[in-house]
Amino acid sequence: LGQSYWKASQWDRAVEAWVSLLNDSPGHPSAELVHKELPRAYYNLGLNHQVRGATEEARAAYREALRLNASDVSSLNNLAVLERKAGRLDEASRLFRDVLDMWPEHVDARLGLGEILLAMDQPREASDTYRELLSTRAGDERVYRGLALSHLKIGEVDSAMGWVAQAQKRTSDYEGLLLKAFILEHNAAGERYGKGYAESAVQQTYSDVIKKYPDKPVAHYNLGIVHARANRWSDAVASFDRVLAIDSTYTAARVALDEVDRITKSQNIQILRIKRP
Repeated sequence: LGQSYWKASQWDRAVEAWVSLLNDSPGHPSAELVHKELPRAYYNLGLNHQVRGATEEARAAYREALRLNASDVSSLNNLAVLERKAGRLDEASRLFRDVLDMWPEHVDARLGLGEILLAMDQPREASDTYRELLSTRAGDERVYRGLALSHLKIGEVDSAMGWVAQAQKRTSDYEGLLLKAFILEHNAAGERYGKGYAESAVQQTYSDVIKKYPDKPVAHYNLGIVHARANRWSDAVASFDRVLAIDSTYTAARVALDEVDRITKSQNIQILRIKRP
Protein backbone atom coordinates (compact mmCIF):
# COMPACT_ATOMS: atom_id res chain seq x y z
CA LEU A 1 0.00 0.00 0.00
CA GLY A 2 2.81 2.39 0.86
CA GLN A 3 4.52 1.65 -2.45
CA SER A 4 1.29 2.32 -4.30
CA TYR A 5 0.93 5.69 -2.62
CA TRP A 6 4.61 6.40 -3.42
CA LYS A 7 4.00 5.75 -7.12
CA ALA A 8 0.99 8.06 -6.96
CA SER A 9 3.11 10.78 -5.25
CA GLN A 10 0.78 10.73 -2.24
CA TRP A 11 3.62 11.13 0.23
CA ASP A 12 1.52 11.67 3.35
CA ARG A 13 -0.32 8.41 2.80
CA ALA A 14 2.87 6.54 1.93
CA VAL A 15 4.42 7.73 5.19
CA GLU A 16 1.28 6.80 7.13
CA ALA A 17 1.20 3.28 5.67
CA TRP A 18 4.88 2.63 6.32
CA VAL A 19 4.87 4.01 9.84
CA SER A 20 1.86 1.84 10.57
CA LEU A 21 3.69 -1.22 9.25
CA LEU A 22 6.76 -0.52 11.41
CA ASN A 23 4.63 0.05 14.51
CA ASP A 24 2.32 -2.91 14.05
CA SER A 25 4.64 -5.45 12.40
CA PRO A 26 8.27 -4.55 13.10
CA GLY A 27 9.35 -8.04 12.07
CA HIS A 28 7.68 -7.88 8.66
CA PRO A 29 9.99 -8.95 5.77
CA SER A 30 9.59 -5.49 4.21
CA ALA A 31 10.57 -3.62 7.37
CA GLU A 32 14.22 -3.29 6.36
CA LEU A 33 13.27 -1.79 3.00
CA VAL A 34 10.78 0.56 4.66
CA HIS A 35 13.42 1.75 7.14
CA LYS A 36 15.67 2.51 4.19
CA GLU A 37 13.06 4.34 2.10
CA LEU A 38 11.08 6.16 4.81
CA PRO A 39 13.50 9.12 5.07
CA ARG A 40 13.08 9.75 1.33
CA ALA A 41 9.30 9.58 1.73
CA TYR A 42 9.51 12.23 4.46
CA TYR A 43 11.79 14.33 2.23
CA ASN A 44 9.28 14.15 -0.63
CA LEU A 45 6.49 15.03 1.80
CA GLY A 46 8.50 18.02 3.02
CA LEU A 47 9.20 19.15 -0.54
CA ASN A 48 5.51 18.91 -1.37
CA HIS A 49 4.65 21.06 1.66
CA GLN A 50 7.41 23.51 0.80
CA VAL A 51 6.15 24.00 -2.76
CA ARG A 52 2.66 24.67 -1.40
CA GLY A 53 4.00 27.21 1.06
CA ALA A 54 3.18 25.09 4.12
CA THR A 55 6.43 25.99 5.85
CA GLU A 56 5.86 24.47 9.26
CA GLU A 57 4.66 21.18 7.82
CA ALA A 58 7.69 21.10 5.51
CA ARG A 59 10.05 21.80 8.41
CA ALA A 60 8.50 18.99 10.47
CA ALA A 61 8.81 16.50 7.59
CA TYR A 62 12.46 17.36 6.94
CA ARG A 63 13.26 17.04 10.65
CA GLU A 64 11.63 13.62 10.73
CA ALA A 65 13.67 12.58 7.68
CA LEU A 66 16.82 13.70 9.48
CA ARG A 67 15.82 11.91 12.67
CA LEU A 68 15.71 8.69 10.65
CA ASN A 69 18.80 9.49 8.58
CA ALA A 70 21.06 12.25 9.90
CA SER A 71 23.09 12.22 6.67
CA ASP A 72 20.12 13.02 4.41
CA VAL A 73 21.77 15.94 2.63
CA SER A 74 18.69 16.94 0.63
CA SER A 75 16.53 17.31 3.72
CA LEU A 76 19.32 19.12 5.55
CA ASN A 77 19.78 21.63 2.72
CA ASN A 78 16.06 22.31 2.32
CA LEU A 79 15.67 22.75 6.06
CA ALA A 80 18.50 25.29 5.95
CA VAL A 81 16.67 27.17 3.18
CA LEU A 82 13.54 27.33 5.32
CA GLU A 83 15.49 28.56 8.33
CA ARG A 84 17.11 31.26 6.20
CA LYS A 85 13.74 32.46 4.92
CA ALA A 86 12.44 32.53 8.49
CA GLY A 87 15.33 34.80 9.48
CA ARG A 88 17.00 32.23 11.72
CA LEU A 89 20.39 32.90 10.21
CA ASP A 90 22.56 31.23 12.85
CA GLU A 91 20.61 27.98 12.53
CA ALA A 92 20.60 28.18 8.74
CA SER A 93 24.34 28.77 8.73
CA ARG A 94 24.90 25.74 10.94
CA LEU A 95 22.75 23.55 8.70
CA PHE A 96 24.45 24.69 5.50
CA ARG A 97 27.84 24.00 7.08
CA ASP A 98 26.64 20.52 8.03
CA VAL A 99 25.70 19.94 4.39
CA LEU A 100 29.13 21.10 3.23
CA ASP A 101 30.86 18.89 5.79
CA MET A 102 29.18 15.91 4.19
CA TRP A 103 29.25 17.18 0.60
CA PRO A 104 31.82 19.94 0.02
CA GLU A 105 30.80 20.28 -3.65
CA HIS A 106 27.15 21.05 -2.84
CA VAL A 107 26.62 24.23 -4.87
CA ASP A 108 23.30 25.36 -3.40
CA ALA A 109 24.54 24.94 0.17
CA ARG A 110 27.67 27.00 -0.53
CA LEU A 111 25.66 29.71 -2.26
CA GLY A 112 23.19 29.69 0.62
CA LEU A 113 25.97 29.98 3.18
CA GLY A 114 27.50 32.88 1.26
CA GLU A 115 24.18 34.70 1.23
CA ILE A 116 23.78 34.21 4.97
CA LEU A 117 27.30 35.43 5.72
CA LEU A 118 26.54 38.60 3.77
CA ALA A 119 23.30 39.05 5.72
CA MET A 120 25.24 38.55 8.96
CA ASP A 121 27.72 41.25 7.90
CA GLN A 122 30.63 38.86 7.45
CA PRO A 123 31.71 39.85 3.93
CA ARG A 124 35.26 38.46 4.10
CA GLU A 125 33.98 35.03 5.09
CA ALA A 126 31.33 35.32 2.38
CA SER A 127 33.98 36.13 -0.21
CA ASP A 128 35.98 33.06 0.78
CA THR A 129 32.83 30.95 0.48
CA TYR A 130 32.03 32.19 -3.01
CA ARG A 131 35.64 31.78 -4.15
CA GLU A 132 35.34 28.06 -3.42
CA LEU A 133 32.91 27.89 -6.34
CA LEU A 134 35.03 29.64 -8.96
CA SER A 135 36.80 26.50 -10.17
CA THR A 136 33.58 24.58 -10.79
CA ARG A 137 30.99 27.33 -11.40
CA ALA A 138 32.93 29.83 -13.48
CA GLY A 139 29.85 30.54 -15.62
CA ASP A 140 27.41 31.05 -12.74
CA GLU A 141 26.27 34.66 -12.34
CA ARG A 142 25.36 34.02 -8.70
CA VAL A 143 29.01 33.45 -7.79
CA TYR A 144 30.12 36.79 -9.23
CA ARG A 145 27.15 38.54 -7.66
CA GLY A 146 28.19 37.20 -4.26
CA LEU A 147 31.83 38.13 -4.76
CA ALA A 148 30.94 41.63 -5.95
CA LEU A 149 28.61 42.21 -2.99
CA SER A 150 31.22 40.88 -0.58
CA HIS A 151 33.78 43.39 -1.78
CA LEU A 152 31.23 46.20 -1.77
CA LYS A 153 30.46 45.51 1.89
CA ILE A 154 34.18 45.49 2.66
CA GLY A 155 34.40 48.89 0.95
CA GLU A 156 36.42 47.69 -2.03
CA VAL A 157 34.36 49.22 -4.83
CA ASP A 158 37.00 48.70 -7.54
CA SER A 159 37.29 45.02 -6.67
CA ALA A 160 33.51 44.69 -6.78
CA MET A 161 33.40 46.14 -10.27
CA GLY A 162 36.27 43.85 -11.20
CA TRP A 163 34.07 40.85 -10.41
CA VAL A 164 31.32 42.43 -12.49
CA ALA A 165 33.76 42.60 -15.40
CA GLN A 166 34.60 38.92 -14.87
CA ALA A 167 30.90 38.10 -14.93
CA GLN A 168 30.49 39.96 -18.21
CA LYS A 169 33.28 37.85 -19.71
CA ARG A 170 32.30 34.47 -18.30
CA THR A 171 28.51 34.52 -18.07
CA SER A 172 25.96 35.60 -20.67
CA ASP A 173 26.01 39.20 -21.83
CA TYR A 174 22.48 39.65 -20.48
CA GLU A 175 23.31 38.36 -16.99
CA GLY A 176 26.52 40.38 -16.91
CA LEU A 177 24.70 43.61 -17.70
CA LEU A 178 22.04 42.93 -15.07
CA LEU A 179 24.73 42.27 -12.50
CA LYS A 180 26.47 45.52 -13.42
CA ALA A 181 23.24 47.44 -12.85
CA PHE A 182 22.59 45.60 -9.59
CA ILE A 183 26.02 46.45 -8.19
CA LEU A 184 25.68 50.07 -9.30
CA GLU A 185 22.45 50.21 -7.28
CA HIS A 186 24.63 49.99 -4.16
CA ASN A 187 26.54 52.88 -2.65
CA ALA A 188 30.12 52.71 -1.41
CA ALA A 189 28.90 51.35 1.93
CA GLY A 190 27.22 48.42 0.21
CA GLU A 191 23.67 49.71 0.80
CA ARG A 192 21.24 49.11 -2.05
CA TYR A 193 19.74 52.45 -3.13
CA GLY A 194 21.73 54.01 -0.30
CA LYS A 195 22.67 57.67 -0.24
CA GLY A 196 25.08 58.53 -3.05
CA TYR A 197 24.45 55.48 -5.23
CA ALA A 198 25.06 56.04 -8.95
CA GLU A 199 21.45 56.46 -10.03
CA SER A 200 22.19 57.90 -13.47
CA ALA A 201 24.61 55.06 -14.22
CA VAL A 202 21.99 52.55 -13.10
CA GLN A 203 19.39 54.06 -15.41
CA GLN A 204 21.83 54.05 -18.30
CA THR A 205 22.79 50.43 -17.71
CA TYR A 206 19.16 49.28 -17.58
CA SER A 207 18.50 51.30 -20.73
CA ASP A 208 21.38 49.45 -22.40
CA VAL A 209 19.91 46.12 -21.32
CA ILE A 210 16.47 47.09 -22.64
CA LYS A 211 17.93 48.24 -25.95
CA LYS A 212 19.70 44.90 -26.46
CA TYR A 213 17.03 42.68 -24.88
CA PRO A 214 13.70 44.54 -25.22
CA ASP A 215 11.57 41.42 -24.69
CA LYS A 216 13.05 40.47 -21.31
CA PRO A 217 10.99 41.97 -18.48
CA VAL A 218 13.49 42.14 -15.59
CA ALA A 219 15.32 45.30 -16.67
CA HIS A 220 12.00 47.08 -17.31
CA TYR A 221 10.83 46.12 -13.81
CA ASN A 222 14.07 47.14 -12.09
CA LEU A 223 14.09 50.46 -13.94
CA GLY A 224 10.52 51.00 -12.77
CA ILE A 225 11.65 50.50 -9.18
CA VAL A 226 14.41 53.09 -9.64
CA HIS A 227 11.89 55.58 -11.03
CA ALA A 228 9.39 54.88 -8.25
CA ARG A 229 11.99 55.40 -5.54
CA ALA A 230 12.70 58.83 -7.06
CA ASN A 231 8.95 59.65 -7.24
CA ARG A 232 9.01 59.66 -11.03
CA TRP A 233 5.58 58.07 -11.06
CA SER A 234 4.75 58.34 -14.76
CA ASP A 235 8.07 56.79 -15.74
CA ALA A 236 7.62 54.06 -13.14
CA VAL A 237 4.13 53.20 -14.37
CA ALA A 238 5.32 53.13 -17.97
CA SER A 239 8.09 50.67 -17.02
CA PHE A 240 5.75 48.39 -15.08
CA ASP A 241 3.20 48.46 -17.90
CA ARG A 242 5.91 47.38 -20.32
CA VAL A 243 6.74 44.46 -18.02
CA LEU A 244 3.13 43.28 -18.12
CA ALA A 245 2.95 43.75 -21.88
CA ILE A 246 5.85 41.30 -22.11
CA ASP A 247 4.71 38.92 -19.35
CA SER A 248 1.19 39.33 -18.01
CA THR A 249 1.98 36.88 -15.16
CA TYR A 250 4.76 39.05 -13.69
CA THR A 251 3.19 39.39 -10.24
CA ALA A 252 5.77 41.80 -8.80
CA ALA A 253 4.97 44.36 -11.51
CA ARG A 254 1.25 44.21 -10.71
CA VAL A 255 1.98 44.64 -7.01
CA ALA A 256 4.24 47.61 -7.80
CA LEU A 257 1.55 49.22 -9.97
CA ASP A 258 -1.01 48.82 -7.23
CA GLU A 259 1.38 50.47 -4.76
CA VAL A 260 2.02 53.35 -7.15
CA ASP A 261 -1.74 53.74 -7.64
CA ARG A 262 -2.21 53.88 -3.87
CA ILE A 263 0.51 56.48 -3.35
CA THR A 264 -0.44 58.75 -6.24
CA LYS A 265 -4.15 58.68 -5.40
CA SER A 266 -3.38 59.60 -1.79
CA GLN A 267 -1.40 62.60 -3.08
CA ASN A 268 -3.92 63.51 -5.82
CA ILE A 269 -1.34 62.94 -8.53
CA GLN A 270 -2.73 62.26 -12.01
CA ILE A 271 -0.84 59.85 -14.27
CA LEU A 272 -1.55 59.43 -17.96
CA ARG A 273 -1.00 55.84 -18.92
CA ILE A 274 -1.85 53.13 -21.39
CA LYS A 275 -4.46 50.56 -20.42
CA ARG A 276 -3.01 47.88 -18.17
CA PRO A 277 -2.97 44.33 -19.56
